[in-house]
Amino acid sequence: MRFFILFFMGMLGVGFSQTELDLKDLEKKPAGIVRDYYLWRYISDKKTSLENAKKAYELTQNKNNALQKAMQEKGVENSEKSPDVKLPEDIYCKQITLESMLETTDAFQASCIAIALKSKIRDFDKIPLQTFKPLQEKIKEAYPVLYEELEILQSKHVSASLFKANVQVFSALFNHLSYEKKLQIFEEHIPIKELNRLLDEDYPAFNRLIYQVILDPKLDHFKDALAKSNATQNNAQTFFILGINEILRKKPSKALKYFERSEAVVKDDDFSKDRAIFWQYLASKKKKTLERLSQSPALNLYSLYASRKLKTTPSYRIISRIQNLSQEDPPFNTHDPFLWQIFKEKTLSLKDEGAFNAMLKSLYYEKSAPELTYLLSQRNKDKIYYYLSPYEGIIEWQNTDERAMAYAIARQESFLLPALISRSFALGLMQIMPFNVGPFAKSLGMDNIDLNDMFNPNIALKFGNYYLNHLKKEFNHPLFVAYAYNAGPGFLRRWLESSKRFKEKNHFEPWLSMELMPYSETRMYGFRVMLNYLIYQEIFGNFIPIDTFLEQTLNSKDKP
Repeated sequence: MRFFILFFMGMLGVGFSQTELDLKDLEKKPAGIVRDYYLWRYISDKKTSLENAKKAYELTQNKNNALQKAMQEKGVENSEKSPDVKLPEDIYCKQITLESMLETTDAFQASCIAIALKSKIRDFDKIPLQTFKPLQEKIKEAYPVLYEELEILQSKHVSASLFKANVQVFSALFNHLSYEKKLQIFEEHIPIKELNRLLDEDYPAFNRLIYQVILDPKLDHFKDALAKSNATQNNAQTFFILGINEILRKKPSKALKYFERSEAVVKDDDFSKDRAIFWQYLASKKKKTLERLSQSPALNLYSLYASRKLKTTPSYRIISRIQNLSQEDPPFNTHDPFLWQIFKEKTLSLKDEGAFNAMLKSLYYEKSAPELTYLLSQRNKDKIYYYLSPYEGIIEWQNTDERAMAYAIARQESFLLPALISRSFALGLMQIMPFNVGPFAKSLGMDNIDLNDMFNPNIALKFGNYYLNHLKKEFNHPLFVAYAYNAGPGFLRRWLESSKRFKEKNHFEPWLSMELMPYSETRMYGFRVMLNYLIYQEIFGNFIPIDTFLEQTLNSKDKP
């Protein structure tokens, strides 16, 4: 085993030249988010030809919006220079008009016709039936769900036909419709019997749209219908949001039943279980329910609230420092995204605990403590939670609030890992988006900054902290700062101004407003960052009562 580790570490020593992006080098790299990011940079490079950009695009694993946009722009830039080079199907088929496709139908495969039709569903009312129908017939066998979607849209009573459809067709069409069309369709009669049938299918896509409906500022008729329904066969998340729908309708007794169902069906998800128990407590105010929550083996904002409220000792452990770490440099460059991806995947693939722990020995260095604790947390059988504060000395903190917030964000964004890249290509320790790197560098008076500098914590931490301080000037409370950091200040500003959230002081607030954040990622982000913030504040010597802290969000001075 020791020979294997030394050999493997030797292989890791060969890094990737991140300044020169060569397609042949990228072809040899392991598939995944890291390679997708560098392929995106390669495609975006002005010197890359359309033909090579297309080859790079085909190598990508997850064709996200950034990649699609870069490829589309490359096609526009080179349309005259390379007229014979056709764009990838998922882009080309969205751009072609249905009329031109109809003229040469035999030249297009069913997959291309399906892509074109899906992209045009939002404008279905504007497309002549004689254009739509022949193309629809072409995809009937290969894409039966899409075919049924189009059949429903052509029916006399779209809403009635939609609720008679199977759950897969309903979910697909809902997601393809424009928002305006949804408002129109779901103002019509909603049959409760059919709604119950769809709910009890426990179909993932349908469950997600139910969450979306309840969080929507409109669609009240649909929400009223859900309140009249009685789902009995579903998952924890759907039961939970149905309970929240009852809370909004001031029916805590019915809400309590849904929260109890949510807890009953939870599988291997401590957060969802604790959330269901917490809302049972809010709906019933029974101390025994809070006592159950305080015994949770998991650390989250709900269990922390319970243990602090009852002044009990939690069963989980928090570790803020790893002892006896070497001050020397680790055996591989932890700032290299490819090297970290290879090491992480290889280590986590080891089923034998002895082999796993042997691999971890190469990380017992101060500079690789985040990588060490990340991997340890992936095998977290003892419910140990790591709250490190590495990279000290980079910033001269103004106060404990600034320090706690920076680490709370960094822990949630990257688990303090310097070489992390997200699916949307957010970069490094503080997950800075590529389009923000230039403006932040200019504001900080830093020259010659490249995107790859975001993998250097000495630079990334400064960039992230600068942005947090900028957001705090407008949003003040750490929760709103966290929302803005994740979803953008523009979105948060519009949501706070247009919604009724964080404006009422009642028994369920501000917890209810936190649960009603419409973006699922941002909703979870807020809960996790606030937990991190409170834990780091305590580690840094400043205990903050949760009730007082969260109630400050209801103060109008904390919002724009």
